[in-house]
Parts: sequence; C-alpha cells; structure tokens
Amino acid sequence: MIFGYFYKGILFVRAFNGTIDVKRTEISLYPIFCLSKISATMKQPKLQALFKNFKIKIIVLVLAILLWFYVITENEYQYVMDIPIRPENIRQGKVIVNEYPQIAKVLLLGRGKNLLNLMLEGNIELIFNLSQYQNRDHVELRKEHVSIPRHSQVEVVQIVEPDSIEIILGNLEKKRVPVRAQIRIKPYQGYTQVGDYRLEPDSVWLQGPEKFLEQIDCINTEPYEIAGVKKKLSDFVPLIAPKQKKITMLTNRIQFSVDIQKLMEKRVTGVPVKVRNVPSSIKIIVIPSHLSLTLEGGVELLANITEKDITAYIDYRRKRMPNEIGHPAYIETPPGIRTRDVTPQKFKLAVER
Repeated sequence: MIFGYFYKGILFVRAFNGTIDVKRTEISLYPIFCLSKISATMKQPKLQALFKNFKIKIIVLVLAILLWFYVITENEYQYVMDIPIRPENIRQGKVIVNEYPQIAKVLLLGRGKNLLNLMLEGNIELIFNLSQYQNRDHVELRKEHVSIPRHSQVEVVQIVEPDSIEIILGNLEKKRVPVRAQIRIKPYQGYTQVGDYRLEPDSVWLQGPEKFLEQIDCINTEPYEIAGVKKKLSDFVPLIAPKQKKITMLTNRIQFSVDIQKLMEKRVTGVPVKVRNVPSSIKIIVIPSHLSLTLEGGVELLANITEKDITAYIDYRRKRMPNEIGHPAYIETPPGIRTRDVTPQKFKLAVER
C-alpha cells in the first residue's frame, strides 16, 4: 500500500524545570485517501455525459445563437455612422486648396439588419455640389446631402458633425519642372562611366493650386544605387511626390540609362594651343605652341580620338596672380573623357604689334 499510515511528529512542549517533553502522535490518512478516490470515480460519468452527442449540442447552440441574432436585428435602432465627405462639380479650372474634414458623423435610424448591411456595403457618403461656389465660402451640411441606397430602408435623422465646411477654391495650373536624379552607379574595377545619366523624360508635369506650384523647382527620384556594373545600364526609377498637398504628378517614374565601358588610357601629343580674347591691335605667339596629355575614358570613346578633337587655349584676359610665372592652358575634351599629365603646364606669350 502506497499511503498506509503516515506519521507526523507534533510537538507538545511543556516547560518543566527547564526541560522539554516531546510526544509523537500517529495519524492515519488512509480513510481520507479512500474518500478522494471515490469522489474522482463519481466525476467520470458526469464528464462522459457532458461530451455525449457533442456535435449535436454544438449545432443546437449555433442555431440558438442565429435565432437570437435574427430576433435582435429585427428591432429598430439609432446608430451614429462615420461616412466619407465628397465634394463634386467643382468649377472648371478651380481646385480646393484648403484642408477640410474628410469624415462626417451621421445619425441613422433603421432595423438592425438593415444598418448592418449598410455598414458592410459601405455605399453611403455625404456629397455636396460646388458648381455655384466662388473662391471662398461656407457649405452648410444637411441630411439631404447624404447619398444612401433606396433599398437600404435606413433613414437619415441628422448630421451630427460637422454642421458646415469652409471651402477655399484656387486656380488649377500646370507646371513643368526638371527631374533631379539621385542615382549612384559604381562601375566594376577597371571600368568607367562614360558621360552623364540620360533621363527619359528629364522633366515632368505637375498639376495643382498655383500658389503651391510656385514652391516647387524640381522633382527628385528615389535613391538608386548599384555597384559592379560592366556594361550599359538602363532601368526605371520612381519619382518622389512633392510634400505640398493638392499637387499631382502626371508622371510617377522615369527611365534612366548610363554607358559603362572598359577603362582605357591614351597619350595624345601635338595638341595646338591657341589664345582667346586677344585685342585686335596685337598678335600673340604661344611658346611652346603645342602640348601633350593623357586621356582617360571608355575604350569605345577613346578609340578614334585624335589631337583634333581636343581644344587647348589660353585666356588673355585672365587676371594673373602676383609673381605668377607663365600662363596655364584650359583644355576641353568630348564628354566622358578626363585628362591628366598635361605637359607643359605653363606657357609664355610673346606680343607682336
């Protein structure tokens, strides 16, 4: 037997002449164990009866809930519903420039099931006509402004809030602004970007109130970054909408393209150096008369470049710094080509009258 008798020591303390007497009492728990076992055995039939025909009981419960729901939805209720506000028939060439409430609270009356259907369908809104309004006015909201399906069998009692709306109209204009690309292309090692990005289109049309359009000078693209590029790249990039409200972009994205070529170096010699802005009364001779330089760029771009494609000149009107010796040459190359190692770097000018 697992339990049997259990001995628990209970101290009976009696102080007598400085001594303590301890007695142990023997307690039997066997009757208690038997009673608990009988109680657990009696609960099992109750649990079995509870789960007997469980599916039928669930069906009956669901039917009871549906019947209860049907009964209560046949009753008539008042309910405050949030519905959208929509102006219509704005005069041609005009646009609303101010902020106004987008939601109205409306008190409705109808049967519960009809109100529930209206809430689920959501085809109710407050519409007011702006065809007769000028630049600035107040629109009084009435229950007649509420558009509600006839079959809904729901009555509009009143507009709870707002009772009126201020409307400010402004001129609707269009403006074309340039696109500023936030694009970063990192070519693969040994390759280079030839020329700038090409954007299509490079400008977009905006539409909105005139006073807001005046604040916008350009439209940015979303940041775009890619690395390890070895060839020509073309892709679409979204535009960032203006922060100004009431402004609509007629184009939401643009296409960009960029040329990536293998990097090449080419040494070019014999480039003639000319002088600009020389007075007609004098003649200038450049010493030395030619220069050499190294070009860097795409292999396809540099393949056919010669000294005739490069312009080197000295500006006679340029102000020289004190103690400056010689004149530097300005160099112009085709787009996408960089220069380095120009020799000589300074030139002398001889004047003939």
